[in-house]
Amino acid sequence: MTFAHFNTLDYVKLLLQAKFTEQQAEALNEAQSMAIRAVITQVATPADLQNLRLATQTDLQKLNFEMQAEFQVVYSEFKAVRSEMQAEFQAVRSEMQAEFQVVHSEFKAVRSEMRELKAELLQKIKDSESRLQKEINKSIQYSTGINIALIGLVIGLMTLDL
Repeated sequence: MTFAHFNTLDYVKLLLQAKFTEQQAEALNEAQSMAIRAVITQVATPADLQNLRLATQTDLQKLNFEMQAEFQVVYSEFKAVRSEMQAEFQAVRSEMQAEFQVVHSEFKAVRSEMRELKAELLQKIKDSESRLQKEINKSIQYSTGINIALIGLVIGLMTLDL
């Protein structure tokens, strides 16, 4: 970037034409020159801008490298946690399967016991029904015998009254 040159002689002539004294014109010229020099020292040059651009690129590349390294660490930690979780899940699955097998075996044993008890109860019911039927048959025979005897008695009594 280039700056326009400030011509101090032309500036002093301009001030003199405007009725400034020579001493005022020179003082104002000096003050103006100092201000311009101060501003120029604060303005970035093309070289300054190029250096800033290169420094910024370097900083960005460094940041990019650091971020990639951090991402790699996080990814590695994530993989480790994931592997650990998979191992834990597998352990829980195995434990659950073992417990399920125990419960399943216990259930089968209880079911088998219940079938045996059911068979025993059914047999006892059949035996009880059979005994009850025999008792009913005996009672029927007994009551039939009593009925016949009563009928005979009633007939005998009826024949006596006649």
